[in-house]
Amino acid sequence: MFLLNSLQYDDIKKRFNVMTSAITISSLLGIGDAETLIFTATLRTDPAIIPNSVVIKVDGVQVATDDADGVITGVTIEAGSIDYQTGTLSVEFSAGNAPGDTLAVSIEYNVIQQQTKYDVLSNFFKGEGYTGTMSDMESQYLTANGQAASVGTLADRWKAFMIAEGYSGRLSDMLRTWARA
Repeated sequence: MFLLNSLQYDDIKKRFNVMTSAITISSLLGIGDAETLIFTATLRTDPAIIPNSVVIKVDGVQVATDDADGVITGVTIEAGSIDYQTGTLSVEFSAGNAPGDTLAVSIEYNVIQQQTKYDVLSNFFKGEGYTGTMSDMESQYLTANGQAASVGTLADRWKAFMIAEGYSGRLSDMLRTWARA
């Protein structure tokens, strides 16, 4: 399909710049005891928490969400807030709605992940068990998959790689879809 040298990979890194995607983080806030109404936590803020992505769950069932202003609301919630800059979170259940004995109180939220498409390709190769430089990993991948090098423009080689991975359409659409997978 294609072989790229390290200078061409550096060119790819510069051309495609940085892409942004979201990753969902899940964390336990505590275990209910049928009495505790307030649950607090300090969440990591690097990478950044995406506003309007916070979900509070009790025993796996959604009970509250945030709005883009950091207010957490839900039918059984008296008050709640999240500071997206510091990661400070507080959720207070209303009287009579304390999570029951042994029920997990958890949070899910999205964070922003930034990486280049070069990084995505590198991570793909490493995840497949290949080692070395990008060119080494690519050669290992192509050899393992019975593919041979081809000539053409850099875009032609990228498109050939994407097609070999099962994607179709315009190169930019294939790269976007591949990077989100």
